[in-house]
Amino acid sequence: MHETFEHTADIGIRVRAHSLPALFEEAAVAMFSAITPNLAEVRPVKELAFRLSAEGTDYLLLDWLRELLFVFETQRLTFSHFTVRLPAPRPGGTQIGEPLPGEPELAAAVLEATAIGEAFDPDRHGEGNEVKAVTYHELAVRPEGDGWLAEFILDI
Repeated sequence: MHETFEHTADIGIRVRAHSLPALFEEAAVAMFSAITPNLAEVRPVKELAFRLSAEGTDYLLLDWLRELLFVFETQRLTFSHFTVRLPAPRPGGTQIGEPLPGEPELAAAVLEATAIGEAFDPDRHGEGNEVKAVTYHELAVRPEGDGWLAEFILDI
């Protein structure tokens, strides 16, 4: 599930999901919903694979969304389906992005994902917002209840 929230001259997005991979998938859907209003019309024609790493889950989400936006801008591909895999917990039972005992900084988090879609067709997909960037401003990824919450800002 995702929703937008008020933010001056930008779009704030809040995403909730039952798991961290599902959160990353839903965040991508939310971003492309802002760009492509008729996301249901996007056909599964092309599949791209991604592998990214970052220092912590919040920066990994930011890099994931920025990479997808870069592909949209440079290749004019829009996506409607995403599959995200995050590596299993590390030795000692810590999750991705959590520090190991005695570790001062977050360990690198890794994402492996696929995005499925097709060439953007404004007549069929609609023209939504021109997203210029995904920003660091108010970026958050955290556990919430039995699931996860993410908030991020799209610069339009």
